[in-house]
Amino acid sequence: MAIGQACAKLILLGEHAVVHHMPALALPLPQLQAQVWIETSESPGVLIEAPDLPALWELPEAPLASPDPLIETLVRALAEYGATWPDCTLRIESQIPVARGLGSGTAVTAALWRALSSWLNHFPSPEQTLDFVSGIDQIYHGRPSGIDAQVIVRETPLWFHRSQGVRALPLPQPLHLLVADTGLAAVTRTQVEIVADCLNAEPEKAQTWIREIGDLVQRAESCLALNQIEPLGVLLNRNHELLIQLGVSHPQLNTLCSAARQAGALGAKLSGAGGGGVMVALSEKAQSPSVKKALEQAGATQVFEIDIPATEVSHD
Repeated sequence: MAIGQACAKLILLGEHAVVHHMPALALPLPQLQAQVWIETSESPGVLIEAPDLPALWELPEAPLASPDPLIETLVRALAEYGATWPDCTLRIESQIPVARGLGSGTAVTAALWRALSSWLNHFPSPEQTLDFVSGIDQIYHGRPSGIDAQVIVRETPLWFHRSQGVRALPLPQPLHLLVADTGLAAVTRTQVEIVADCLNAEPEKAQTWIREIGDLVQRAESCLALNQIEPLGVLLNRNHELLIQLGVSHPQLNTLCSAARQAGALGAKLSGAGGGGVMVALSEKAQSPSVKKALEQAGATQVFEIDIPATEVSHD
């Protein structure tokens, strides 16, 4: 048997502005994992079990074409290694909510690639894994920013800019977050179009808001490096206000953010595309139970407590 896994990702600051040449900060979420198991089967072909979808596929031979991303990912991964259609059972499980801006599809792709590579006795480099996962993302998401693949494959906090690339984001101390699900799907393409419409309708205002988000990202990077958590919370709050101005929030997101702040969170904002999806609250660990309870009472369908571990600080 071979096992592959990959974690979710969260945008801490900078969503939407990152599409318009501003930076963003993104974090891996180690507590939310997608896992894939592969084992040899005596039955011919591939059996794919995905109970979280739920879905079940029996594929005695390789399909000529598949509209399903899971099957297409498997076909392309086998092709990368020049492998024939195998006899195996493939089971996919994921703790990552779908269509919430947490990179669930990208995480499953990475987990499947890692499991299949191990099963075939291949040991791809991180760069090879990133190339494969990014390629699958491009097939199904057109021109994605690339931030999902970067964070999920590297599994480290990152500063990201669409044209300037990525760099590691130092965290001298662990970061405690709560991620609350509205229960509403976030449709990225629709939300991106809302910002584009805002830019067309009020270009001067919208560009000012987007530039300010970029400034918040740079200031947040400094706060993280210096472990200035309370000022970071203020920046999260302001980022949320600007996303409201751009038209991409949702009443339930606003309700959850307000509930978190009133319960003692240092800051709260939507994360991802908006219009649904999730919000993130920054909290001292001691205050976390109160914030979690407030989020649940305010209508969150799920609340995840996330601990982002400290990373090494470069002194180059």
